[in-house]
Amino acid sequence: MSEYDKVKVKKLCLKGEKT
Repeated sequence: MSEYDKVKVKKLCLKGEKT
């Protein structure tokens, strides 16, 4: 996973959209 993807996942987690 690229650093960019990690940032996207982190932001999704903050918004509660990651399951």
